[in-house]
Amino acid sequence: MNINLPANKRGRPAKLSSQSKRICTRMILSGEYRSATSVQRKLEMDNNVCASKSTINRAFNELNAVAKKNIQTETEP
Repeated sequence: MNINLPANKRGRPAKLSSQSKRICTRMILSGEYRSATSVQRKLEMDNNVCASKSTINRAFNELNAVAKKNIQTETEP
């Protein structure tokens, strides 16, 4: 019996590959795209990947990425 065999994968296959997840994260972090919906449209057009916006949000969160927020500081006159 070979102990080094990989475990059987169960469940539904992932819509986004690890490469697609990194592409999504890079698009959002670069500031080029601001929402999961815009990233979704871009992936459909360029990479022929059909995924929902919640799937893209989940991929973004899985990589522990934090989007930049525009914080306006108050200036004192």
